[in-house]
Amino acid sequence: MSELLSSVVGGGGGFVTTFVSGHQEIPASSSGDILVLTPPTGQKVKLTGLVGAESGITITVGTETVVDALNLSSAATLNVDEFLLSHTANNTALQTVGYVQSIDGGTDEVITITASSPTVGVVDYSYQFGV
Repeated sequence: MSELLSSVVGGGGGFVTTFVSGHQEIPASSSGDILVLTPPTGQKVKLTGLVGAESGITITVGTETVVDALNLSSAATLNVDEFLLSHTANNTALQTVGYVQSIDGGTDEVITITASSPTVGVVDYSYQFGV
């Protein structure tokens, strides 16, 4: 394998996990910035799961809005303007429409999740830190 090809292929995606959160919960009736994930200095954060039945969810990475007021879902099928963030899909259709595996920040970038109105139920999430 050429040196250039091995440097691209052998990098493992540029994220080496240093911490895994496991299953976490944002309580019902949360609003505004409902979750702020700040990586340790010199590291990155990867949001690996976000599931619930909530409307008006925005996700910002650093200063860039990557999800803008979409409806978070936990359903087996998604409606228009809904999304689900998980490594496992309940339904094959989720893999192509509204199904997101992870949202990654750059080094020292914060990921912020904002709810435009109080959450009606628990929002489940998971994340990783890495270099």
